[in-house]
Amino acid sequence: MPWGAVQLKPGVDTQLTLAANSAGVSQSQLIRYKEQLIQTVGGWTNYINTTIPSTVRDLHPWQDISGVKHLGVAATGGLGVITAGSYQDITPQTNTTNNAPNFSISSGSFVVTVVDAGSSASVFNTVYFNTPIAIGNLLFNGAYPIKSVLGSSIYTFLSSVAASTTITSSGKLPVFAITNGSATVTVTQPVSVRSGPVAVCIAIG
Repeated sequence: MPWGAVQLKPGVDTQLTLAANSAGVSQSQLIRYKEQLIQTVGGWTNYINTTIPSTVRDLHPWQDISGVKHLGVAATGGLGVITAGSYQDITPQTNTTNNAPNFSISSGSFVVTVVDAGSSASVFNTVYFNTPIAIGNLLFNGAYPIKSVLGSSIYTFLSSVAASTTITSSGKLPVFAITNGSATVTVTQPVSVRSGPVAVCIAIG
């Protein structure tokens, strides 16, 4: 049988039939193309000794401002991040607690410490206050990224305004008042030690 030269088309084409792709590669394993030539992939090493629990669809590496390298792992069953060889599940989820306000602030500081039993927070979480909470000259309402975790029930976040006084284990909620036969709800929210409480009337009906 005479010999003949065959010039393979670069790339792996899994769509064409074997007959239609006679000068190309239809199936492959552990190869790569460099300058349109086939090369073997030179071995594999484990990045971490942890199995991702579902099929990985995308990887996203980045480095934070401290120089720490992270690898985001987007899988069909969740979202995770690998840092220093450790995998942590950061799939968005919610956990609702309903404890009495226990906030601590220090004069001149932006750091707010919260005792929130059952929160099990992490630095990847964001805390959301559904009900406004006032302490000193500060009023918290909405979402705040968690700055640090001091225990399973203690975490800190940053206020946009520095505290004007030092207060420990406190926090005031709005007070709702209604009158029999009236559709008006009066909400009193202590917004600061300087301006005093604010009353808002809401008519329902």
